[in-house]
Amino acid sequence: MRYDWLAVFIVAAMAEEDSFTIKRYYGGPLGPEQFYFKACLIHMPLQKEHVADGGLEFRINMETGKNTARAPVQFDVEPGSARHAEIMERQLRVIDDADERVNQGDGESVRRRVAAAAAWGDVELLGTLLRTCYVSQSTADAVLFEVASTGGGADVVELLLRAGASGAAPLAKGRTALHAAMNSGFEECAAAIVAAAPSRAAAAKQDDAGQSAVDLARANDFGGVARRIGAAIDALG
Repeated sequence: MRYDWLAVFIVAAMAEEDSFTIKRYYGGPLGPEQFYFKACLIHMPLQKEHVADGGLEFRINMETGKNTARAPVQFDVEPGSARHAEIMERQLRVIDDADERVNQGDGESVRRRVAAAAAWGDVELLGTLLRTCYVSQSTADAVLFEVASTGGGADVVELLLRAGASGAAPLAKGRTALHAAMNSGFEECAAAIVAAAPSRAAAAKQDDAGQSAVDLARANDFGGVARRIGAAIDALG
């Protein structure tokens, strides 16, 4: 497998994770469908589209072609440990739209890959992309909306929500991902979104026409779904 390594990161690492930072060198442009590798203290899988700093620590598997990289540190985090699980979970998190890395030139390529993995229901690939690419908040919100609109699997919805996607972000016509799911009666998607909702007010948000997600379900003859999801919303604090 071939990688075009660009010196795009200045990596500084110390024995404590809180001291670990990555700063990008604003250099040459990326090629088509390439995106930057989000390194951390444990080995993470590289995709063929990744561009990574040649100063990272790489493990090249010539048999499987599944190569990994991490920050060049002098200690290992034990796989299966609480620390390993904590890092894996933190790696899922999306970045704020105000973060400078949103404008580094790979945002549209990342969006397409994340959206495709979510649409295919490929939870493993989706998790890998979320952990190893700089996925913005708006990208995650838009992908969640698309998945909810088409009745994607609850496992995909839950993973996006864990990464920081918002089921209450107003998108098309002020509708949220919960509106999108309830509009077509996709109860599993809706239930997962409500379970992650920060409050009853967020889950009961109205669209530009003044309709809540529950209102949409009722209007489209999904009365049972409306009752069950409505009860779940009412139970929120």
